Amino acid sequence: MTPAIYNLATVTAGDTWAGVIQIRVEIDGSAPSAALSRVALQIRNLPSSESALVSLTSSAGGGISISNSATWTFSVPPRILALQAGAYVYDIETEDANGKIQTFLKGSILVNTEVTRP
Repeated sequence: MTPAIYNLATVTAGDTWAGVIQIRVEIDGSAPSAALSRVALQIRNLPSSESALVSLTSSAGGGISISNSATWTFSVPPRILALQAGAYVYDIETEDANGKIQTFLKGSILVNTEVTRP
């Protein structure tokens, strides 16, 4: 499966990023048959970069909230991203209750230069 491309909202460095209000994964109009068990999002300089600059998961305190595992609905609440001005790539990886791992969404995020500083 080829991931859908969705570019995240542009943010100014140091500002609160809007997050993603709600994502619902559907295949042919329906949620996958096995329940959603894990979600992970990573932001990197390039897809080939060794380390992630931002790493969020649906684990307790990990920054991603699964609101309904049966309908594959989750969100990424607003937060300040520790990123300097630049263009970055991300993807969202999911795992179902049977252990099947898939990436349904990928894209980019643009971080603008901050002018006002503390």
